Amino acid sequence: MEGRMFRSIMNRRWTQVLGLGILAAFSCKAGSPSERFEFEKPGMGTLFRISLYAQDFETARSAAERAFTRMQHLERELSDWDADSAVRKLPFAGGRVNVSQDLWDILFLSIRVAEATKGAFDPTVGPVVKLWRRASRQQKLPATEDIEAALEAVGWGHMDLIDETEINLGVPGMRLDFGGIGKGFALDAMLGVLGEEGIASALVDGGGDVAVSNPPPGQQGWRVAIESPPWYSGEQLRLLLANQAIASSGTRFRKFQVDGRTWSHLLDPRTGMALDYDIQATALAPSGALADSLASAACVLGPEGWQNNSLASKWRGVKTWWFHPDEALE
Repeated sequence: MEGRMFRSIMNRRWTQVLGLGILAAFSCKAGSPSERFEFEKPGMGTLFRISLYAQDFETARSAAERAFTRMQHLERELSDWDADSAVRKLPFAGGRVNVSQDLWDILFLSIRVAEATKGAFDPTVGPVVKLWRRASRQQKLPATEDIEAALEAVGWGHMDLIDETEINLGVPGMRLDFGGIGKGFALDAMLGVLGEEGIASALVDGGGDVAVSNPPPGQQGWRVAIESPPWYSGEQLRLLLANQAIASSGTRFRKFQVDGRTWSHLLDPRTGMALDYDIQATALAPSGALADSLASAACVLGPEGWQNNSLASKWRGVKTWWFHPDEALE
């Protein structure tokens, strides 16, 4: 598809993906839920927790179970750790390939964020991620020539979304990695399922990243506190959320050392290098997927790079905080 028709379809898909789960909350049947229920289940390498309001336990349990099932389905689709996942089965040689609606949707959103951040977030960073995982295991930095070779297969511009069922991997050796967006995408999908089940007020937490629908009955919003990094001495960030999501990314979560120098699991897709400084970024956005991906990009860009790219003006309802060892920047 090309020209005006292509842009129209892409804009429509963008709206749908951004609103996934959030919009569903508004279409719930009216009711009078008065009791709060909580459920949890592991997935995507972390713990997912659901808090919701429903009229009875069975309604709550059934809705939560469907939401967890949705998350587990996405994990099987998007995990680059699972050799049987849809992502890992994409052809190494590249070319055109049919994909699921979920994979198409997350790629569409990922490419839009990659374009806006000029590659500070990039779903095609997989070849470099693979190098640095090996480096972490072996406690040895990747060779410069290996990073340069891996970067030849990195770049969102190498990939085309042909229609809503097919993509084109334009360079051999491309490998997708949704570590910076997958969890947020799952939060949105889970909220969507809860909305379909008639749950109007819900909070979904995946390892500290949170997406919420309507506020609890009689309240203005869901109270959410963001865990500060251990080296930050400022006040804890506390927010009141309604039909929003918030996500954090930072270098404190996974690290390894080589020759006395500390490296993070976070990578700059533009250079192929891991971050070697302390930073945490938190992003507030209309959806979990957007919050998750922007938090990842914010760590790579830092406050100055974020401002230089005018990212705050690209999406309505987006706000970002940076936590450094001695200060927090807003």
